[in-house]
Amino acid sequence: MLSLRDKSTKRTLSVVTIIVAAILLIGMALRQNLLNYGFDVVKSKLWTKGFSLDATSIQFNGVSSVEITGLEIDDKNSREIIYCDSLRVSLNPFRGLLGFGWVNNLQIGSMAINWSDSIEFKSNENQNPIPVEDLSSSKRDPLIIVKSLLKELPNCIRISNLTLKYPRVNKYQHLQLSRINWENELLNGRIQIQQNGKTQVFSVKGNLNKESLEGELEFDGLDGKVVLIQAMAGQFGFSKFKMAIEKVNSNDEGFKLESKCAISDLWVLHPRISDTSVYIKYISGSPVFQYKNQHLSIDSNSSWKINDFDFFAGAQYPLFDSTGEFWAFLKFNEKSGANMFQSLPEGLFRYTSGIRITGGFSHRFFVWYTPNHLAATKLEAEIKYSPDFEVIQWGKANPNRINSSFHHDYYDGDRWEAGFKVGRENPFYTPFNEISPNLIQSTLRSEDPSFYGHKGFYLEAFREALMANIKEKRFARGGSTISMQLVKNVFLRQHKTLTRKLEEIMLVWLIEHERAISKQRMLEVYFNIIEWGPGIFGVGSASQFYFGKHPSKLNMGESCYLSSLIPAPSKAIWSVDSTGSVNPRWSRYFKLKNRMIQLDSTRFTPEDFAIKIRAYQNP
Repeated sequence: MLSLRDKSTKRTLSVVTIIVAAILLIGMALRQNLLNYGFDVVKSKLWTKGFSLDATSIQFNGVSSVEITGLEIDDKNSREIIYCDSLRVSLNPFRGLLGFGWVNNLQIGSMAINWSDSIEFKSNENQNPIPVEDLSSSKRDPLIIVKSLLKELPNCIRISNLTLKYPRVNKYQHLQLSRINWENELLNGRIQIQQNGKTQVFSVKGNLNKESLEGELEFDGLDGKVVLIQAMAGQFGFSKFKMAIEKVNSNDEGFKLESKCAISDLWVLHPRISDTSVYIKYISGSPVFQYKNQHLSIDSNSSWKINDFDFFAGAQYPLFDSTGEFWAFLKFNEKSGANMFQSLPEGLFRYTSGIRITGGFSHRFFVWYTPNHLAATKLEAEIKYSPDFEVIQWGKANPNRINSSFHHDYYDGDRWEAGFKVGRENPFYTPFNEISPNLIQSTLRSEDPSFYGHKGFYLEAFREALMANIKEKRFARGGSTISMQLVKNVFLRQHKTLTRKLEEIMLVWLIEHERAISKQRMLEVYFNIIEWGPGIFGVGSASQFYFGKHPSKLNMGESCYLSSLIPAPSKAIWSVDSTGSVNPRWSRYFKLKNRMIQLDSTRFTPEDFAIKIRAYQNP
C-alpha cells in the first residue's frame, strides 16, 4: 500500500502535469495569435522606415518551426525590394537560453533581392549614435564582434535560388546563390554571377570552428575556368581562391591570427592600377593579422609570393582612431631580387617586363606617419646589390634610345597630341651648351635641386610630397625628380595609375645605377621634349613663343618665368596679364623669383626680373 506521503507526492505530480499540459495547450492555441502579433509589430516598424511588409501566409509548422510563404518587402514607391517564396525558421529555446541564438535551422527557397541606389532609409531623428570613444574595448575588438555574430548563426542553413539584383554602371547585375548549405560547421554551395550577358559559375566549400575560428574557405571556378567579377569600378577574376585560418590567440589587449591564402590565375582590370588587364599566374601569402590598441595590422614578417618572387610585407591601419599610426613595410633579399623581373605580372609592366639581369639585389622600404604629427613622417628606402649585378637586356623602354636622335610622340592619356624629332634635325632643338645657364639654374632650383647629387630619387622630396598629399587628402604633389619626369615623358604615357608610377621608379633606378644616360644628356633631352604651354614643346619653341629669342639669350627673369610653367603648362595662358607682365596671381613665378634672389642677392636684383612676355596678351 502507498503511504500518505507517497499519495501526496503522486497527487502533486498529477497536478503539475495537468498545469503544464494546460499551459502547453493554451500556448499552442494562442501561439498563432502571438505569431501574427509579432509579424504586425515588425510590419509597423518597417512602415516607419518607409517600407511595407506583407506575406501570403505565416504559420507554425510542427512544434517549433515557423514557415512564411510569399514574403514581400516594398519601398515607398511600391517597388519590390525583397520577395521570398518560402522561408522556414526552426527555433530552439534551450539553445537561446544558453546564449547561442534562438534560431537552430534556417531554410530559404527562391528569394529575390532587388537593390537600388535610390532606396532610402528613414532615420530616427531622436536616436543619437553612440560615439566610438564611448564603446568598450570588447565592442571594438573585431574578433569579439565576429565571434558574437557566429554565436547567433544557426546550426543549419539551407539556401536555394537566392538572387541579388544590383545596379552596375547603368546596368543591373545578378548574383545567384544556386545552393548554399551550412551544417555542423561545414559549408558548400554553388554561386552564379550574371554580368554583361555572361554567366560566371563557381563553387564554394569550407569549414569553420565557431569557437576557435580555425578553418578554411575555398572558391573554385567551374571546370577550372576563371571567374570574372565587376566590383569597385573595375574587374577582378580568379580560377581558385583559398584561405585558411590556422591559429588564433586572443587576450584582453587584442588578438593574433595566423593565416594562409592563395589565388590562381588572378586577373585585374582597374583604371587606378593599370590601363590594361593584369594577369598573375599564382600569388600566395602567410599573413599574420594582429589587433591591439585599436590598430589592425599585418605583421611585417608576413611572407608573400608572386609567381617566383618571394618577399615580406606588412601594414598597420587604425580602425577607431583617426589620429592613430599608419605604416607599411616591404623587404626582400638578393635571391628574390634576382627573380623579380621575370616574375612581374603580365600586362602590369609593359615597358619593364623584358628586362633581364645578372646577379641580384635586396630592398627594404618603410613608411610611417600619424595625421596628428605629420612633421614626424618617416620614409626609408635601401637597395643593396650583389657584385655581379648588371642589366643584360632592356625591355621595351631602352635608354639607349635617348643617347641619339629619336622621334618623340606626346600623348595626353591615350590621345596623341604631337610628334617631333628630338635631335639636330629639328630646327628648334637646342643642345645643352646653347641653353642659358640662367634657365638651367632656375629649373633645377624649381624642379630638382639635388639633381646632380642623387641617383634618380630624392627621399626628402617624396616625404614632403607624402605629407602634403595627406594634409590635402588628395594627390597634390608627386615628388618626382627630373630623372623621373624624363622617363615618364619619353617612355611612358601620362596615365595616373599605380603601374605607371612603379614602372617609372624601376626604370629610373636602373638607368641611374647603370649610368645608361649621363646627367647632362638627361637635362638636354628634358629641356627639348617637355611641354611649356598648350602645344609648345621644347625650350627652343618656348623661348621664341614667349620672348622671341634663342634659349641662350634668356635672362634670369625670363628663365624663372619659363621654369614656373613646367608644373602646369596647360595653365600658362593665365600666367600673363594684358600688359605682357607676369600675372600677379601666378604665384609659382614669384615664389621662384624670391628663392633665386635669396640664393644670390649680390648677383640678382629685382630689375633682373622685369620681363616682357609676348604671348597670351589680352587687349
